[in-house]
Amino acid sequence: MSGNAPILDVRHVRKAFPGFVAVHDLDLQVQSGEFLTLLGPSGCGKTTLLRMIAGFETVTSGDIFISGERMTDFPPYRRPLGMVFQNLALFPHLTVGENVGYGLKVRRTEQKTLAGEVEQALELVGLAHLTERSVHQLSGGQRQRVALARALVMKPKVLLLDEPLGALDLKLRRQLQVELKSLQRRVGTTFIFVTHDQEEALSMSDRIAVMNEGRVVQLADAQTIYDSPATSFVARFVGENNFIEAEVVGTKLDQVLLRFTDLGVTRPIASRACFAINGAKTFTVTVRPEHVRISHADENGSGITGAICDEVYYGSAVRYTIDVQGQKFLATLASGAGSTRQFRLGETVTLDWNDETTVAIPNTPS
Repeated sequence: MSGNAPILDVRHVRKAFPGFVAVHDLDLQVQSGEFLTLLGPSGCGKTTLLRMIAGFETVTSGDIFISGERMTDFPPYRRPLGMVFQNLALFPHLTVGENVGYGLKVRRTEQKTLAGEVEQALELVGLAHLTERSVHQLSGGQRQRVALARALVMKPKVLLLDEPLGALDLKLRRQLQVELKSLQRRVGTTFIFVTHDQEEALSMSDRIAVMNEGRVVQLADAQTIYDSPATSFVARFVGENNFIEAEVVGTKLDQVLLRFTDLGVTRPIASRACFAINGAKTFTVTVRPEHVRISHADENGSGITGAICDEVYYGSAVRYTIDVQGQKFLATLASGAGSTRQFRLGETVTLDWNDETTVAIPNTPS
């Protein structure tokens, strides 16, 4: 990734439709060679933003620059971009090779050069042996690879991908996540990927822009998004979390004494865990289920006590739901030889977690 001027620079972009604003005064810079994902729920503005970048949607106000050149008013065909849609938009009457080479043919590329470029693009996606195959004879994963090859053969500066894996089954989707990131590393093209699927975003992205209600609410690498969500929305949307309302009731050296208001429990945590709250007295504490430890109630007298009310076995892990004074806590334990089903439904257990896995989030609407 380059530290120079961004290859894509979105400046104060706003998109208003009759009756509502889809994108609010949004700024976004993407570096050359970066894999950036726009992640958010349906209706958050991520696809509208992608369509404005592509030129399929007009900008109400603001500007879009690609490689330093203002592209705000340029039609799609004049922007150095490629795009892959969820529906792929392949031509059913053409062969695989003809589909991939269609854009080059429109560009009046010399036939020998065209054939070489098509072959190279199909080799990149592992389909060089299917050049003469009809697209209707391909599997869903193969059609997806053809669409990628067709976009990449045009050598775009930025490739835009709008939920391209959404129609595939889970196993194939995970396989293509790995292939897509590997392909992006090999070609070095900037990818901007739109999805509502957090697993896709976390597994492929260099950075993730989490969007909500037309705004980017957090922009960071995948680990930061997951481990240190900036807002309650990010903490709730990305993965599972436990939420505890808390207030500061005292301080001691490098510790803060918290009272978990809904639980009636007081415990100290490291001051650094509360850094993000900027002196607020009340806030929300979050802890990921995989960071929660469970022990039999008679093994540890200090901690939060509750009763197991549900369990779900996933093969590699068991997720327990624990009722603590009417509030549900999730705890995910890795399963292994002799370690599955350690606890019984209805059993009273003690919960605990380490300070470094605790995230304090200000009580704000977002």
